Amino acid sequence: SLYNQGPEGTLGCRKEDLFTESPNDDFYPMIISIETIYPDNYKGKGRRNIQFTYGKFMRDGPNNIKYKYLKQKLLYNNQILDMNDIYGIDNNAANLADESQKECVVCYTSTKDTVVLPCRHMCLCIDCSQIVRMQTNK
Repeated sequence: SLYNQGPEGTLGCRKEDLFTESPNDDFYPMIISIETIYPDNYKGKGRRNIQFTYGKFMRDGPNNIKYKYLKQKLLYNNQILDMNDIYGIDNNAANLADESQKECVVCYTSTKDTVVLPCRHMCLCIDCSQIVRMQTNK
């Protein structure tokens, strides 16, 4: 089955994805999977999409347990992709102290809408990102 493909037959999860520290009696790994179910007449490209969220429950004192998010992966058709955070993606005005935080850091007029790789910062508008790309020749 496609669900079992990946390193060690573990849905693309390696031991080090869950065991970031040495496991003990106070460590409980957890994987949450969300699968897209397509109708029989669906004609799009996606055939099987599953998002996996990896986390763990840990003891936090004698009577408390806390959950720690570790990472996310996406199974898209037959390919497993790591999902990473994008820094600066929150353009919701309620979450920004200053309206200027929505603006491109180069031109300060357009809304930032482009992610810079490999750092994953969303800080440029599309026009400025193309200028920067041409100047760096990458």
